[in-house]
Amino acid sequence: MAADLTFERLLAVVQGRDDVLGLYLFGSRGRGLMVDERSDWDVCVVLRDDESLERFDAQYPYEHGARVEIASTTLAALRERGAIGSPSEWGRYAAAHFEVLLDKTAETSCGSWKRRSGSRRTTATGSCATRSTPT
Repeated sequence: MAADLTFERLLAVVQGRDDVLGLYLFGSRGRGLMVDERSDWDVCVVLRDDESLERFDAQYPYEHGARVEIASTTLAALRERGAIGSPSEWGRYAAAHFEVLLDKTAETSCGSWKRRSGSRRTTATGSCATRSTPT
C-alpha cells in the first residue's frame, strides 16, 4: 500500500485521524538540501499510544525504497529517541534537522527549537522533549 501512496494523500489521512498526534519530515526534504524530483519523502508519524501505532503500521507499513518512507512512533517513544546511552542514540542526526508539518498537541517537537530565518525548517538539538511548536 505504501508503495503507491503519495505524500499529499498521507498528509490528508493523518490530518483526519484522531490517533495521529503529529507528522514531520526528515532526511533530505526535512533538511531542505539536495532535493530534486528523485527525492523520496522520509516521514515520521507520531501516534497516541502502542495500540494506535499497531493499527497504523498494519495499514501503512514501513517500506524501504517506497516514494514515501513512513517511520512511525508513539509520543512517549519520541520523547526518548536519541537519548545518550539509549539504543536509538545512533539515530540522533536523523532527528537533528526536520520540518514539522502537523502537531496536534504541541508536544511532538524534539529538542531545542531554532527556526531558520524566513523558513519553516527547524533544527533540534538534544533528545526529544515536550515543547510547543513555534508558529
